Amino acid sequence: VAAEYIAARFRAAGLEPAGTEGYFQIAGRIHRTANLEGFRLELRNGDQILRANAGDVALVNDEAVEIDRASVYKVSSESSGSLKATDIEGKVVVFLVPEGREGRSRLRSIRRMGAALVIAIADRNDFAASMDRLLDPAAMDKASPLVVLDTLHGREFAESLPGGDTVATASVTISKALDERVDLKNVAGLLRGSSIDPGLRDSVVILSAHYDHIGIGTPRDGDKIYNGANDDASGTAAVIQIASALASLEQRPKRSILFMAFFGEERGLLGSRHYVRHPLFPFDQTVANVNLEQLGRTDGYDSRKLATATLTGYGYSNIPDQFQRAGELTGVKVLSQGDTNRYFSRSDNYSFARRDIPAHTLAVLFEFPDYHGVDDEWEKLDYDNFAKVTRMAALGTFFIADDPVRPHWNETMQKKSAE
Repeated sequence: VAAEYIAARFRAAGLEPAGTEGYFQIAGRIHRTANLEGFRLELRNGDQILRANAGDVALVNDEAVEIDRASVYKVSSESSGSLKATDIEGKVVVFLVPEGREGRSRLRSIRRMGAALVIAIADRNDFAASMDRLLDPAAMDKASPLVVLDTLHGREFAESLPGGDTVATASVTISKALDERVDLKNVAGLLRGSSIDPGLRDSVVILSAHYDHIGIGTPRDGDKIYNGANDDASGTAAVIQIASALASLEQRPKRSILFMAFFGEERGLLGSRHYVRHPLFPFDQTVANVNLEQLGRTDGYDSRKLATATLTGYGYSNIPDQFQRAGELTGVKVLSQGDTNRYFSRSDNYSFARRDIPAHTLAVLFEFPDYHGVDDEWEKLDYDNFAKVTRMAALGTFFIADDPVRPHWNETMQKKSAE
């Protein structure tokens, strides 16, 4: 329904359909969910026995798993960095996952080393979303099946094992995951450039936002719908309004602008990752991506952010210069706020940056109360400030699209790309 609405607004603005099917870029996906039926786990270490049922675990697997008394290899957080595939190939690995992103990263690496099964000792609630996945049939990762076990009994068992090969054994039964084929949609509309030079007219600036959010989550005061008014209905609304405003201009910018609404950002930049695998316009004609996120809230944790905006990876390219200029003309101060680099890889701009296209996310706030919470509701948006920032974003996008000189990475980002 949301994709249909956005397409209708693009159509009303007079944008050309730019998808593979009208305004839609269709992405066929497999919706894979864990099947807990028949789950069984038994770990033995001499007289010590640990049994877990379906209520104790989160599962991430594809095919059925049947293991009987396989050797157990324990990986500690200290030894995970020096682990080799030959250490664990064909074995059941028990891994005490350190907290934070580093722990998740190490777990991903271990799962790619050929173990028969990985048992991760962690908070299974942190992995609940992984039991419900959207997978690209053309880009399926090979990884060991995963059982996330967080009972106190399980942690005590794992901590009692020595590092490396152990005398412990594991017996496991996991049913094959359940699959459903689904079609997801990016929404794409084109504002054709005005230049008589085809090199400019046929090049594109991509202005984007993601139109998904968390969906249904943990209830609070009876409310379980996570609407995501700021993250990122605000960005999507701004893309729609900017499309309408720029399409109404008598003199359009020299370059074309591709207005995009992406699916699945909250599940790992899925829509933008699909786009860069199947671009609607060649990369050598794509000069920049400006991604809009979280434009409506001004209630930061430390202070209100009125008439200000920032961009992720602020010093990485010269794109912020165009928005500073736009801000001076619209009364919005565009500046680097805090550690903008930390957020650079956390939204859809990153998919384009990885293809060497100058790309940033523009936002009022990176973090705010109710971020990814059930209370991110429309009543909490500051609409006057939202309108002002959207006007600035529109003008900055116009400046980029009207400039015959392409945006470029700065030396800082060029060095990062080479690493």
